[in-house]
Amino acid sequence: MIKISSNTIMIVHPDGSANAFDLEELHFAILQCFIRTGTAEHYLAEDVALAVDYALNASQRPRKVFTESEVNAAVMKILEQTGLPDVAAQFGRSHVCVKLSMSARQKAIAELLEQHLSSLEKPELEPLAAQVIAAVNMLNITEAAPGLYLELARYYQQLSSEKLTLPTPAIPLNAELENSYQLITEAGVRELLPPNAMQYVQKNILKLSPVSRIFPAVRIMIRITELAGNCNLTPPITEMMISGNLYDLSRIIHQLVLNLQAQYYTATGSKKTLPVYLSIPDLRIFAEEWLLWSWPEAEKSCLELLSSFNGELFSIRYN
Repeated sequence: MIKISSNTIMIVHPDGSANAFDLEELHFAILQCFIRTGTAEHYLAEDVALAVDYALNASQRPRKVFTESEVNAAVMKILEQTGLPDVAAQFGRSHVCVKLSMSARQKAIAELLEQHLSSLEKPELEPLAAQVIAAVNMLNITEAAPGLYLELARYYQQLSSEKLTLPTPAIPLNAELENSYQLITEAGVRELLPPNAMQYVQKNILKLSPVSRIFPAVRIMIRITELAGNCNLTPPITEMMISGNLYDLSRIIHQLVLNLQAQYYTATGSKKTLPVYLSIPDLRIFAEEWLLWSWPEAEKSCLELLSSFNGELFSIRYN
């Protein structure tokens, strides 16, 4: 799945290379740690991944650039706060950075910082590089992984600027209680559906997830091919033939989100606005097999077709 975001989040690796943050890749990596440690609550892996994703997107840095170790540390912190130290330790062991070295020379470090710290203003470059050099000299380091220099630079930047903040899991005192990681169970979410909307769940068009204590958010899966089939449509169809049904479904989801927000406020007293994640895993299939559109050329048109689902805190993910 691909998460649509107004800002591309870039992750800098220890060797100095960078690539776009992949939420699904992080989710899979965390899930593997749950499996390897025999931890039963596999569904929490997605909660942890979404919590990190939300923190990265909410950062006030001018550009969304983070080091790999920042992301890994965030995952481990959330897992530990959640009461899953074994999973956190497994994740730490699985994500030990490869040690590639570069010499501790100011020119080389300045070039590294200029290339990978997008939030760095030009006048800050030389003084920050000097601070990094002074730190490694104190440790008698003549060679180190590029990631170490970047981490030191981020440390000195963050002394006087915004730090990456993470949602703090609200886990009940008795963590062994059934559904202890759930603030609103899946059954509770279903009860908050608007009248006559339960049919969409029963017909496999909507899949609802519980609201987690780890990362309180609304998570809804929409199967658009099931919606089209339930409307007695047969391919090929036009946009107009499905747009009305999508609009009706969007009104149901918006009302559900409002109901969940009210329930969350009642349960916690928190005025935090819940982020909403809509997952449409069969969007590509719908485009190719129902609209007879080519992918990825049809991607933009499909998102326009889903415009009725837009909201301030909505994120749409799809295959």
